[in-house]
Amino acid sequence: MGRKATCLALLILVTVFFVGCGGASQEDPPESADASITTAIPTSTPTLLEIWDAHTEEEHQQACSASIVTPDVSLATCKEIFLLGLFSFPEETVTHINTRSTLASELTPKAIVKEVPAITTSTPTPLSAPQTAITGTLKVKDIESEFESNAVAATAKYSGQTFKVIGTVAEVDYDYDGSPYVSLSSGGLFNLAVVKCYISNVSETTGLSTGSEVTVEGTFSEWMFLVDLKPCSIVGAS
Repeated sequence: MGRKATCLALLILVTVFFVGCGGASQEDPPESADASITTAIPTSTPTLLEIWDAHTEEEHQQACSASIVTPDVSLATCKEIFLLGLFSFPEETVTHINTRSTLASELTPKAIVKEVPAITTSTPTPLSAPQTAITGTLKVKDIESEFESNAVAATAKYSGQTFKVIGTVAEVDYDYDGSPYVSLSSGGLFNLAVVKCYISNVSETTGLSTGSEVTVEGTFSEWMFLVDLKPCSIVGAS
């Protein structure tokens, strides 16, 4: 009985030892498994702004010229187009391009205005017909007829020209600003003034009276319902 008890005790000890080792070995894998797990550190993808800032100004312009229709687009507009994801630099990786495309699809499209040099056009000045010099002595009634028919054409014809006019004295007086003048009419019942001759020498009016015939010479100044001649002088009276 003593030997059997001893052997039984040894057997129990061996069994316990192996069971203990087996349990420990079964618990070890989770510990080793934990040791084998590595934490994946995601790599960050550069933003479009970072990609842009990583290039030189010369590279910016080259990429713009190669990708945009207008070759002389400004660098500011070029950057805006790039940040919209509408073109890339030649060395961008597939990841960068995919990121750029995704960003472009998420952005609200902006109106891109092409910078085109302004073209200045000048409107040619219409050539006016050359004036024909006024010769001889004109009659008041002829001038009156021209201005009543077409004052614009008559003004263009006589503007700046010096000529002689014969007519009937309608009035010898001072204008509102104190300038002396002699007005001429074509005669008739009412003797209405048509030509106004602004004289600089009042002595020329000596002997003039309403209804007498007079010849004056002056430079056309303007048409204000009367043909103003300024300066003007009396060259003949009867």
